[in-house]
Amino acid sequence: MSPPRTLTIEEQHGLLESLLPESTNHYEFTISLRNYTLAMLLLETGLRIGEAVQLTIGDLRFADQPVKTLEVRAEIAKTKQPRRIPVSTRLSLAITKLNEQFWKPLLKIDSDPAFIAGPKNNALTTRQVQRILEAAALAAGIRRVTPHMLRHTFATRVLARSNIRVTQMLLGHMSLQSTQIYTHPDDDQLRKAVEP
Repeated sequence: MSPPRTLTIEEQHGLLESLLPESTNHYEFTISLRNYTLAMLLLETGLRIGEAVQLTIGDLRFADQPVKTLEVRAEIAKTKQPRRIPVSTRLSLAITKLNEQFWKPLLKIDSDPAFIAGPKNNALTTRQVQRILEAAALAAGIRRVTPHMLRHTFATRVLARSNIRVTQMLLGHMSLQSTQIYTHPDDDQLRKAVEP
C-alpha cells in the first residue's frame, strides 16, 4: 500500500498564501478570508471535509472569541463519536479575523453555518470546497490538492510529533488500523535514520 499523499511545508505555505485576502472589494475579501480560514482549519485540525462543511459558527467561537478546543459533535462526525481537537494559535487568528470581518458585521448567530456560499447563506458543499482547493493549488503553482490531502498532512505531522494513539483520537478513527497508514516514513526521516 502506498503512503497517503501529503503536502510539503512549501506546498502548505503556497496553498495558504494563494488564498490570502488581497482584494479591496469587500465581497471578494470576505470570500478569500472564508476560503483561507477553511483551508487552515482542514490543515490544523485534520477534519474530514464532510465534518468541516457542517460546522456552525458556534462550533468555532464562544463569547465572541475563537474556541480553544474544537468539539466535533457526534451528529457531524463520520463515526458518530464526538471528539476534541485543540485549536492552534494560527487557526485561532484566522477564526478571529473571519469573526471580525464577516460573522459579527452580518450579525451571524452561533447556529448559522460557519462557511457559507450564495445569497441564501447555505453551507458550502464538499464539491465547492474541492473546487476552491483545486483553484488555490493551481494559483500557487503546486500539484492538485484535495481536502483529504490536508487531513493526511495533519495526521502525518501529528504522528511525527506524538504517538499513534493521540493521532487516532484527533482523527476520530474507530480502529488503530486506520491510523497505521500514517506510520510511513518520509524522505527526511529516512535520511536522518542513515546519517551517522
